[in-house]
Amino acid sequence: MGVIRSHDITVIKEIEDSTLKLIPMTDEHLPLLYKWNEKNECPLLV
Repeated sequence: MGVIRSHDITVIKEIEDSTLKLIPMTDEHLPLLYKWNEKNECPLLV
């Protein structure tokens, strides 16, 4: 069982000549979240 409970919904949006794709978070994203949180003081996690 992982730390993050994920789902299978992906949102894709075409914006002019670019494509934005939002994918569900998984436990593989945790190191990136911790690294981001070290750089930025997130008021929700303080």
